[in-house]
Amino acid sequence: MNQNSNTSSCRMLAPEDIIPNDYTVQMQVIQEFPSFYYTDEATALDAEQPLRYASIPGDPGQPARVQAVCLPFVFVKLTTGHYVTWDVRLCRLARVSRDFADQVWKRSEHVRARRKAQKRRKAKKAS
Repeated sequence: MNQNSNTSSCRMLAPEDIIPNDYTVQMQVIQEFPSFYYTDEATALDAEQPLRYASIPGDPGQPARVQAVCLPFVFVKLTTGHYVTWDVRLCRLARVSRDFADQVWKRSEHVRARRKAQKRRKAKKAS
């Protein structure tokens, strides 16, 4: 098998392995719903026991830079420039290579800078 040197893979992380300045992605997001929402006779759950539903996030592969860790919470900066807190009890994280993250961040910063410049030009024309 011929391996391409430009290809890397991400590595799933245990919560205790997450450190600041890591680039991580959400591989799986878990949502919980009360089981009494479902009336399926086959459901053998108590009414108080939640149903857990795992899904792929809406923006898969978008790396976030870890700013701080206080388990179970991870404070990250997204490629959009926004900051959010992830709860590792409700998501599975993976570390991505720095090369991959740098490529995505570089493109994202370029897009943000272009949008800011467009807004400035529109504001200048309006005044």
